[in-house]
Amino acid sequence: MFSPAISKLYHLFMLGAAAVLLPACDDVLESIYDNDKIDKKDTGSEYGFVQYDSITRQGVLYLDCRDFREWTYVDFHRQTFDTVAISDEGFVRDSLFLPEGDWDLAFHRYDIRTNGGEGAVTKVFSLDDLSQVNPEALEWMPDEWVTRRIVVSMDRVFDILQPDAPTQDVYDYLDYIPGQLNPVLSDWIRLTYRIGPPDFNPTGLVYVARFADGTLCAFHVDSFAHPTTLLKGYLTISFIYPL
Repeated sequence: MFSPAISKLYHLFMLGAAAVLLPACDDVLESIYDNDKIDKKDTGSEYGFVQYDSITRQGVLYLDCRDFREWTYVDFHRQTFDTVAISDEGFVRDSLFLPEGDWDLAFHRYDIRTNGGEGAVTKVFSLDDLSQVNPEALEWMPDEWVTRRIVVSMDRVFDILQPDAPTQDVYDYLDYIPGQLNPVLSDWIRLTYRIGPPDFNPTGLVYVARFADGTLCAFHVDSFAHPTTLLKGYLTISFIYPL
């Protein structure tokens, strides 16, 4: 066992080493948060609605949501999606710079918002158990305006290790953009940020979105990591639409 004094010196040494080494490696922030170099030029038809059965109305949606500066807008009616970067103007004002055309749900990393719809959470963990769910009995919630929830950059997170850091709250070192999101649908995963990779705690529950035209979509996030590399930010979503 180290003495308390030696343990404290060792801890300070490790923090100092991290502060010195991190700026020297451009990729370290990407890797430590399980977010590899983002290059979407060669995606082909890998993403989007990769499965759909028109008889059962069940399908699988696969999205690359790694980029903090992008929203992916999904149209369940037409089974299309469109990825749109958050503009510099959007950083100054808000994130309501929406693409042209129709869409139903938008995804930003693990945040979800609707296009004038509502969200609800069920108590079941599988789409196969939806027969136990009465949509009319669910507690529906619309989108709400948030200012400290949609994270667009984690570049400053290691500034907390500096001797003159004004606060020891990691959340003060994240960069946010104000905008709309659905508090219920976005709660499918709960992230706890800290120095090092965040803690990811998905609920595993089935969620239901009610779109602006009144149609319902039930979905379950099966995975939020790449199937082979295990890097975070790849969403595999099983859904039933229309419900």
